[in-house]
Formats: sequence, C-alpha cells, structure tokens
Amino acid sequence: MAAEHARGLALLAGAQAAKGDLQGALRLMAQAVQADPQQAETQFRMGLLQQALGDDEAALRSLAASLALQPRNAVAFNVQGLSFKNLGRLEEAIRSYDEALRIKPDFFEALNNRGVGLRLLGRHEEAAASFSEALLLRPQVPALHNQLGITLHQLGRYAQAAEAFERVLSLDAGATDAAMNLGLARQELRQFDAALASLRRARALAPGNLEVEANLGSLLQEMGRLDEAVACLRGVAQARPADAQAQMNLGNVLRDSGLFGEAQAQYAKALALAPDDATIHWNESINLLTSGDYAAGWPKYEWRWRAPGLGNVMREPGVPLWSGREPLAGRTILLHAEQGLGDTLHLCRLARDVQALGARVVLEVQRPLLDVLKSLEGVDVLLGRGDALPAIDFHCPLLGLPLALGIVFDTIAQRGPYLHADPTIVEKWRGTVQGGAGLNVGLAWAGNPDYRLDHRRSIGLDTLLAALPAGPRYWSLQKEVREMEAPLLEPAGPVRRFAQNDFADTAAQMMLMDVVISVETSLAQLATALGRPTWVLLAKPADWRWGVAAASPWYPTARLFRQVTPNDWKTVLADVSAALKELPQ
Repeated sequence: MAAEHARGLALLAGAQAAKGDLQGALRLMAQAVQADPQQAETQFRMGLLQQALGDDEAALRSLAASLALQPRNAVAFNVQGLSFKNLGRLEEAIRSYDEALRIKPDFFEALNNRGVGLRLLGRHEEAAASFSEALLLRPQVPALHNQLGITLHQLGRYAQAAEAFERVLSLDAGATDAAMNLGLARQELRQFDAALASLRRARALAPGNLEVEANLGSLLQEMGRLDEAVACLRGVAQARPADAQAQMNLGNVLRDSGLFGEAQAQYAKALALAPDDATIHWNESINLLTSGDYAAGWPKYEWRWRAPGLGNVMREPGVPLWSGREPLAGRTILLHAEQGLGDTLHLCRLARDVQALGARVVLEVQRPLLDVLKSLEGVDVLLGRGDALPAIDFHCPLLGLPLALGIVFDTIAQRGPYLHADPTIVEKWRGTVQGGAGLNVGLAWAGNPDYRLDHRRSIGLDTLLAALPAGPRYWSLQKEVREMEAPLLEPAGPVRRFAQNDFADTAAQMMLMDVVISVETSLAQLATALGRPTWVLLAKPADWRWGVAAASPWYPTARLFRQVTPNDWKTVLADVSAALKELPQ
C-alpha cells in the first residue's frame, strides 16, 4: 500500500514539474520518498528536482540513497557527477562519470560531461580524448565540436582547434561562439586576415557582444590597425566601467598608439578596480618606461614576477636579493640573465657599475653568449647557466639592476663600446670580407619566430633586398634563416653568408662591417655594444628600451629608423636606402 501511495505521489510530482512548478513537485516527491524510502527511482527523481532548484548538496544525498538501492544506474551516476561539478568538487565528478561509463561505455552524456570536468581540471589531453569518443557516437552535435575545439586550443593545437570550429559552423552557421573561437585559433596561427574575417562574422551574428568586441580589438591591435583597435576597445571599456581587464586593454592599445598620457589614465582606472593585479601594474610599467619615466617605471616593472601570463620565475640562489640599499663593499653578488639574449646584451653593461660599489661580481648568462661576454668589464667570474656557483652574498637579475642602481632616463651613462670582439677571430674573417670593393653592410632582418609579436618587427629578406640600393656588398648576420630565404644566400646570391655565426664570430664579422642594419633583435644589441655604426629598423610600437625619440641614450652609435604607421616598412626602407646612398662608397 505504501509503495502504491508513493508511486502515485511521484506521478503527481512529475505532472507538477511538467507544468513548471518545481517547488510543488519537490514537496510531492518528498512525500513520496517519506511514504516509501526504498524506491530507487523516487529517490533519483527527488535528486533531479533538488539539482534543478540549485540545491546540489541535497541532490547528492538523494542520489546516494538511490544508488545504494540501485548501484548499476549509469544515469544516476551521471547526474551525481553534475551536482559534484556544480559544487566545484571536480575530482568526485570525474569519478562519478567514470562509474557511469564503466556501467555503460557508450553513454554519450557521461562522455561529454567527463570532458567538461577534465577540461576544468586542466587535464586537457584526457578531455580531448573524452570529447573525441563522444563525437564517435554523435558526430553531428555542434556544441561537442566546439568543446573539443576549445580544449585543443588550450593544448596549443591551434590548427586542429580551427578544424573543430569550422566543423561547428558547417553544422550551425549561426554559432557565434564557434565563429569567435575560430578567429582566436587563426590568430594564434598568425592567419590574421582569416582571423579578422571570422571575428567579423561573429560580430555580425551577435552585434554588441562585448566578448566578441574585446577579442576583435585585441586582434586589430596585434595586426597594427591601431585606430580601429582603439575604437573597439574603447567601446568595451565604456560598456564595462567596472571591468579592470577592459580598462587595461584600452590602456595597452593607447600605449601602442603612442598616447601615453591617455594610457596612463586608463591604467589608473584599472588599478582603482583591481589594485593588486600584477598584469596591470606591469603593463603600466611598460607605458612609463617607453615614455621615458624611468623613476616611476622601474618600481612598477618589478610586478613582472607576479604577473602569471609573463612566465617570469625569479632565480632563487638562497641568498638575499640586492635592492641597491645593502652595502656591497667586500661582498660577492650574482648578476643573472633573466629574459632574452638581447636583454642580457643590453644590461650586462651595468656589471661595471656594481663592481664600482666594491663588489666582487659573478655574472651568469645564457650559454650562447659566454664567448662574446668574456671582454665585458666589471665581471670577476663569468658563468653559463647550469654552472656551479661560488659562494655569494647577494643576487640580482639584470633587469632589476636599473632600479637597484637608481638609473633614470637623464642619467644613463653615455659609454663607448662595452664589448669587444676577439682580435684573432676578426683576423680570421678579414680576408673574407675585405676581398672586394664597396661598402660592407651587415644585415639582420628577422627575430625569433617563436616570439608572439615577431611579425611586427621582422622583415622578409626579399622585401629588404628589393629596397636596398645596388653597390654595397651585403652580408647576412642572421642567426637562423627561413627555408624559403635560403636561395637568396647562395654563393651567387645577392647576400653573402658566413660559414660560422655563433656570437663570437658574429661580433668579429660586425667589426668588419661599415654599417650594421638590423631589426629589433639581439644582433642590434650586440652591434651597439661593440660600438659599431648600427641602423636599427623599429616597428610601431617598438620595445620600451628604444623610447620614442629620434635617438636613444642607451645606444649612442645607433641610428633609429622608425615606422610612423604600423606595418609600413616601405617608408622605413626607402629612408634606409637613401641613407646608404649618401655614405662614401
């Protein structure tokens, strides 16, 4: 009799739920459970209602009771997993989905939910496998392809992610998220025009969608279409006045546009909303350093250690960090490379300033730079990364030295060369270089292709050569040459290539050049450190260390050729060509 009464109440509860009265349905289902608590189905439906009403703790109790009575109910395990997920208990959610799949291996919903849970846990490979298995069961589900695409994107498998998003759009042409995600994947693949088309499609599908607008603005900024990017990101910032990220993003594009005062105001807005956000502080530091406000910029730059997206990890040699306040007389300090090769070549000059304070200086650098840095003044012990350290009292990363030494824009020491090529290696190359008539011009046209913004600063060799005048003898100083450019460096080609190009050899080769022409890479830093006449080709925006003026106090032998308009190398190269023609031949 109790069982029949319970079933009747459960049927009434189902009818109430069908009408949308979940609270009424829950009351009836509770009565059904009370009438006969041994009904697994009633306990299960009770859990479903509790979950639908947002009471996942209660749902878990009901589902546990149901599973105790019916332990092979795959659907109940799947629903249990959803409640665990809603409560943030992701590991328990995964265990529930796994149990559901143990009972029913082809359970589509459990496979999909398991993939979502694994992705939230950062277990992306497993998530991708789960989504792929679900797609074998239902290949026509657009949302599942989208989930797979998001996971592949997080794994850095951007081409596969793009394929997944394209599949979504083939199944559902109106899928805004997939159009946006496809744009983001193409952006990572440096397929900028295709990325722009995808994001504009997403904008057309969802006008006013602020997430789409923010991503579109970021892409336009990366493409150097700064006016459009400013308009886009300004709209997002105005629509989200309490969003610190939106305010910072607008600050970043204003900074790239050279509007440093407006950018500074945006960073102030962002920090008023999120005063402890390290990424905002770091971006503000770049604005300050670029505009020449070193006094305010260096302290802000220290936030780089706390900004998660930058990937900076402080060297921890077990001794105190030198702040500039601690006396160094009679003490040993470790100065260590922190970022790229160019950063090391730029700031290794400060070792002499530290030694002048009475310190014994140990300098640890990237191993490719060891030979060329042997001539650096102010270093008592030169080490490569991984070498055993001597006893030290303090340490300081190279990019922390300007702050510790109190360097401001107006007090940068105007020094002559602080690196010197090995005379023996110079003589080794002299016969090669000086065997013909005409100026000897060294060329470096591209940076590290793995750097995210390398497309801004690098120039194709064919583009460079098309702009340079006949007459000079051109020499490649490039460390790595793209395969498609190799034919231009053949013996009969327009650019001569040296047989060896480690940094010590390159330094010697630079000493035999009448001028070095380089984009913004470590080779520009090396040439200026050697005191060579160096023409630096700067994109807009350029790195902070080049400032915004016609010349840089860091680089007295450098002549700067700046883009006025982003991506406009044609005008820059025309100026370089004209300057070359003016040199005595």
